Amino acid sequence: MISPIGDQVLVEELPPEEKTETGIWLPPTREHQLKKGRVMSAGKGLWHLGTSVRISPEMYPGDIVLFEAVGVALVEDAGRKFVLVPQNSIRAIYEYDN
Repeated sequence: MISPIGDQVLVEELPPEEKTETGIWLPPTREHQLKKGRVMSAGKGLWHLGTSVRISPEMYPGDIVLFEAVGVALVEDAGRKFVLVPQNSIRAIYEYDN
C-alpha cells in the first residue's frame, strides 16, 4: 500500500453521481466539479514554521471527502487507481447520521 507523506492524502475516487435524489439525470461533463472519494490513508502532517508542532491531517481512513482535482497526482497500486491529494485541496468531509 502507498503511504503518503507530509500533508498528502491517498484517496480512492468514487464514481460521480449520475442522478440526483429526485431523479434528475446529470450531464457527464461538469467543469470544476468537486470530486468525491474515500480516504485510504493520510500523511502525518506538516511542521508549523519555526516550531516543533506538527499540524495533523483532519481526515482519517474511511472518511468520504470532496476534493478539487487540480494539483493531484494519479497513482496505481496492485491494479487499483488512487489520487494523492494535498490536504488543502480537500474541501469537505461527509458526516453521516447513525
